[in-house]
Amino acid sequence: MKRILYIIMILAVLSCDKEGRSGRAGKVMEFSVITPDMVSTRAEVQDADLKTSKLFIYGEKSQGATSENLVDAPGANLVYNEDTKVWNPKVWVYKNYAYTEADLEWEDDSYYRFYGFAHSSNANQADNGSISITNDTYGRQFTVTQPADGNGTATVDYLLSYLVNVNPNTFPLVPIHLEHAMARVDVDVQIANAMYNKDDGGNITDCHVQDISVSIEGIRRKATMLCLQPKLYGEQGSHTWYISFDDSESRAIYTSSNIDNSINNLEGTENGISPDMSFIAVPVTNDEMEDYILTLKYKGNLSNTDYTYEFSLKDFSPLGWLNGHKVKYVLTIDNSIHLTGKILDYEDVDYIEAVIVPDVPGTK
Repeated sequence: MKRILYIIMILAVLSCDKEGRSGRAGKVMEFSVITPDMVSTRAEVQDADLKTSKLFIYGEKSQGATSENLVDAPGANLVYNEDTKVWNPKVWVYKNYAYTEADLEWEDDSYYRFYGFAHSSNANQADNGSISITNDTYGRQFTVTQPADGNGTATVDYLLSYLVNVNPNTFPLVPIHLEHAMARVDVDVQIANAMYNKDDGGNITDCHVQDISVSIEGIRRKATMLCLQPKLYGEQGSHTWYISFDDSESRAIYTSSNIDNSINNLEGTENGISPDMSFIAVPVTNDEMEDYILTLKYKGNLSNTDYTYEFSLKDFSPLGWLNGHKVKYVLTIDNSIHLTGKILDYEDVDYIEAVIVPDVPGTK
């Protein structure tokens, strides 16, 4: 779907050029928004968020040797126009002793740089995670604080776009190409066939295990994510991030209880059901996962015994939870317990590759 939208956007730009669109001064800026495929979990940015004041634009205008910010943090809203099917940036202007909303317009002999940012609709609400953005000397800086506990649905997500250089006379429709900046973590519990009782016809009647729960603790939940070098639209490369953690905040623990022990969680069915636990996390490298512990608990029906298994995620692949990636852990309950992990793209679409640097002199 994304590639189709991309082609449509390019065709729109070409058709505008054929019509001789030049001398853009005084015309309202228009943007085309390209997104990764959205999923229906509350914790992630969804299509509706982009049309309900959760999408922001930041811009810089250059005229000769001088440049200035068009918009400061927290940014101008990109507002969707149902008639034209494009987004227009809205800013607040102080005029006649009051603030009024106005469109951003192109100016003569000017060149521009833009990037976009969107956050999930649950952000900055009671009991949920929070996110804010500032313009740091070194780049755009995002401060994220995830909740301390719960089942993961209150965690917050945000998207960041490529940086776009724009000459309005030749590139009047500005592409804002958004991608995931956080990491998503899924956990699936699978139950081996041997753990089920069957009737004479081979049909499953009940399960040997019950009261299943899974948790991950030790998760760093507050961090400053500084995008030192954004990926440039249309070129190879990656975002470069410096991520610093606030360890004065307690670590998070997310738990999912009363996990289904029916045939729905039979081994080999993880691709056809929703994960047993899912949350959005601040990206971390493997070295920063020293205290990340995954715990599985359940009761064995035959022995009436409680079982607890702990896994240090630092010792298991994949190594780290990285920007724009989805990490999936699969726990299999058999006569012994198996844990496997893999990295998936969000909804099998592209993501912006990211590099995390260990330290930047002079940053806070």
